[in-house]
Amino acid sequence: MPKGKEFSKNEKAILFRVMAFVDSEKYGPKIPLYNVTDRLQVMLGISRQTITKLRQEMSQWATENNPMEEEQEDEDEKSETRTQHQLTFVKSDIEVKQSLPLAVGRKTKRRWTTSSITTIVGPTSVPSPISPKKKGHSGRKKIVLTEYEEDVIRYQFHLLLASKQYPTTAKLLTRLLEDTPDFPIQSESTLLRHMHRLGFKYKATAKISIPLDATNFVASRAKYFRYLNDLRSNDVIVCYHDETWTNSGDEQRYVWVDGKGEGGLRKNEERGELDFFLI
Repeated sequence: MPKGKEFSKNEKAILFRVMAFVDSEKYGPKIPLYNVTDRLQVMLGISRQTITKLRQEMSQWATENNPMEEEQEDEDEKSETRTQHQLTFVKSDIEVKQSLPLAVGRKTKRRWTTSSITTIVGPTSVPSPISPKKKGHSGRKKIVLTEYEEDVIRYQFHLLLASKQYPTTAKLLTRLLEDTPDFPIQSESTLLRHMHRLGFKYKATAKISIPLDATNFVASRAKYFRYLNDLRSNDVIVCYHDETWTNSGDEQRYVWVDGKGEGGLRKNEERGELDFFLI
């Protein structure tokens, strides 16, 4: 049995019955030794049909694996059974003649049942099993990040923002494993849980509110108005249209954002230049 293995409640019930039955036969067998089926029935608490099916299955398995040994064992078992029957018959005949010299009644055969264990060892001898209790944490070991490893996650998050990439879980995990192959987090689901613990939120880009005084927003606004002033200085007529309608599906829908709302950036190199109709 492997070290640390816990028996189930059903396994304990069977083991308790076997132990109680063996203890009850300390000073002699309660059921004749040759009556193997009845002994198994009382010992294991199962029906005769179940024992017969198990015997057939065991015999079939033994025949497929060791056919020659199985035949030899069958012959030895049959010869031993015949010898035991003959000895038992002679012994029982002598006992009957000594106990009943004047009257001979009709012979009756004792039929043992699965409940006979209570009549043999007593109803209180077989304890009621309880379910096994778990010891400690089951499953994989809990991942606990150090302060340095938490800072590595924050650092990689801001590196993605600096390179104008959407900070998704897959990209962040790829950057972490490229920089530190033996990083404790190796799956996206685990990284997802730790990102929430660090205060990051996974939001839809359409619901991310960008502060008007944010650095990236101020820089984009200055670039936009500078380009617009150049067009107007050249007497160019500009026709505006809905940017979201033109480029639908180009922007990442869900990204990580920190406590300041940073993370919902727009990638101009992937979305292409803003379309203008020049007249």
